[in-house]
Amino acid sequence: RFSYQKFNYEQRWEKFDKIMIADKFLYDKVLKSKYSNMKKVKTVGSLRFSKEWLSLKESLEFDKIISFKNQKKVRLLILLPNPEDNCYMEEIFRMIKYLASYKKISLVVQYRINKIKVSIDLKSIKWVTDEYSTSSLINWSNVVIHFGTTMQFECFQKQKIVIYPKYVSMNT
Repeated sequence: RFSYQKFNYEQRWEKFDKIMIADKFLYDKVLKSKYSNMKKVKTVGSLRFSKEWLSLKESLEFDKIISFKNQKKVRLLILLPNPEDNCYMEEIFRMIKYLASYKKISLVVQYRINKIKVSIDLKSIKWVTDEYSTSSLINWSNVVIHFGTTMQFECFQKQKIVIYPKYVSMNT
C-alpha cells in the first residue's frame, strides 16, 4: 500500500520545475512530509482539467486535429452517457434525431461501442467511439451536450457552450 509518509519527495521531485497537486488533501500531505521546496508545489485541481495541463497537452500535440466537413455549420458534439448513468436513452436518441434534422448543424456523437447500441442511421450524424480523443472532439466543437460527464470541466476551460439536458436523467 502506498504511504505518503514514506514517499521521498526531495529525491523524486528534485528534477522538476513545478509540482502540480490535485487538491488540498494532497498538498497538506506534502507539507507534513517537510518537503523543502513548497514554492514548486501548486494545487491545480484535477490535472485532467487544469489550464496548465490543457495548454501543455496542446503544445505537445497529444490530440489529433479534427477537420470534419461543413466547418461553417454550428459544430455540435454530444457525449453519450454510460448506460449505468440512469438516463432515458430513448429520449436522448429522439433529441439526436431532432438536432440532426437541422441543416446548419454539424453533429458528432461520441459513444462507447460496447455499452450502447446505436439505433439511428442518418448520414447527417457522425458517430465516433475511440478514433478521436474526447479532447480533440471538444476542440473541434462549438457546443457540447453532455449527460453528467466530468468532461464538461474541460469544455468550460476551453470556453465552449455546454448544455446539460437534465430532463433525460432518471435521477431528477
